Amino acid sequence: MNISTVPVVAELKKIPSKTLYRWITNYRMFGENSLENKRPGTKPMRINEKFEVLVLEKWKERKRSSHKLWIDLKMEGYGVSQRQIQKIYQKHGLTMNKRSRPSQIKFVKYE
Repeated sequence: MNISTVPVVAELKKIPSKTLYRWITNYRMFGENSLENKRPGTKPMRINEKFEVLVLEKWKERKRSSHKLWIDLKMEGYGVSQRQIQKIYQKHGLTMNKRSRPSQIKFVKYE
């Protein structure tokens, strides 16, 4: 039976030895369930309902892109990201009419 020390195992697995010590302590105290990953991803940030109403009112008042609305709200003192405004737009199906760009001019070579 080959028993290795914690620093050797940590180096082999390329993890910090402090992490390995924490895992061992948790395993001894709580069993296998303590080794499961409890945070598989980030939780979505909840949007304040009052702020959502404000964004919808601003949209009804004057339709504009999320970036322009973000700049206006930033000037008013609101500290919210542009992405949160985009999420509100998507949730309520608010879209801007994108102008269609003219196609590129194709040059014809005359010989």
